[in-house]
Amino acid sequence: SGTGPEPSFRAYLFATMRNTAVSWHRQTRLTETDPDLDESEPNDALSTLEDRARSAEVLDAFQALPTRWQRVLWLTEVEEAKRGEIAAEFGIKPNAVSALYRRARAGLRLEWLTLQVPVELRESREHVAGILPALMLDGGSVTQRREIAEHLRRCETCAEIQDELRSFSARMSRSTLAVAGFAGLG
Repeated sequence: SGTGPEPSFRAYLFATMRNTAVSWHRQTRLTETDPDLDESEPNDALSTLEDRARSAEVLDAFQALPTRWQRVLWLTEVEEAKRGEIAAEFGIKPNAVSALYRRARAGLRLEWLTLQVPVELRESREHVAGILPALMLDGGSVTQRREIAEHLRRCETCAEIQDELRSFSARMSRSTLAVAGFAGLG
């Protein structure tokens, strides 16, 4: 009466247990457990305004991406299309869809993090804030990391931007376009 396989039952059971554990882990990461957090009305005006601003920023970052990346992100995260369907649309193999999706997701994260840096700091020659988003994603060379670390010790502005970017990056890595409210804007 079950839907699991009769041969290789042990492998099936372990896969099911692993997937359940991963699902539980993801759910607990997204749950705030601090009782001191202020309760807010989910539909209050400030929350609505913040959600719209965040969605607009994600939309701006999304629109800066190449069309192919936009499409694979849309199909994967908003429409939740299967890899095989996406592969058929692009005329590529499902594994290539996964690679394309990872590149597109990294590109979106880079664009979005760059938008979080104030324009005057992005273009400043005396601050490193403009290169921090790319450095966070690709690591940079040893020499570059050393120079950036030295600058961050001296420059409180760039150090604060780096802390904010780390927070933004962690938040974005746990969300999808649909969670960011992007589907409503699209």
